[in-house]
Amino acid sequence: MNNRIGKSYGIAIIIGCVLMTITMVLHPVGGGIEHLLTITPLIIGTHLIAILSIPFMVYGFYGFTCFNGGALSTGAFTTFTLSMVAVLIAAAINGLALPFFVGGLDTSDVETIELSRLILSFNFSLNQAFDIIFIIFASAAVVLWSIDILRSRKFPVWIAVYGIASGTLAVTALGSGVVLTHLAGFRVFMFGFILWIVIIGILLIRAAGKPNEGENVGNPEQ
Repeated sequence: MNNRIGKSYGIAIIIGCVLMTITMVLHPVGGGIEHLLTITPLIIGTHLIAILSIPFMVYGFYGFTCFNGGALSTGAFTTFTLSMVAVLIAAAINGLALPFFVGGLDTSDVETIELSRLILSFNFSLNQAFDIIFIIFASAAVVLWSIDILRSRKFPVWIAVYGIASGTLAVTALGSGVVLTHLAGFRVFMFGFILWIVIIGILLIRAAGKPNEGENVGNPEQ
């Protein structure tokens, strides 16, 4: 396998991480209709960046899955892809549909404004649901990949231990009632998640440069 193609998977993961980080740093705090109208460009911009990160992440972790080569990694990639679908839907609802909806309310009457508040409340609940799906599926994928790393030993054991611990902690916290779907809690989760995948991206780039380890990256049948 061409080492440049193998390295491209790791580079894609890191690019995806950078885009996700930008989204989390710039992500605005919600508020009333007037506030949402004011920050509409920022809402659209940050969520478009989040959407842009998805193909980089899926492409990069396809290569990582091929490199690790186990059945658990294949299951992890499937689970991870579903988590990215949840991100895509949530970003489309909150970052595109919401601004379009709010943009039509600037000249509405009082009754319409009151009704729109109920719709916005439902939109927030729907967004939280997809955030929960993302957290659970992404955490499960990290745990499965980490267990498979322990099997393959193609990456250091410590990154597998970190992945198992952080993924399990996130799901346990969510199940215990810790709110990870509000912006502050979500940022804490994303910090741990992004740290793990950045390290994976770096390790994958290094491994792809070694013919005895990286030659099969990108071809699961070799």
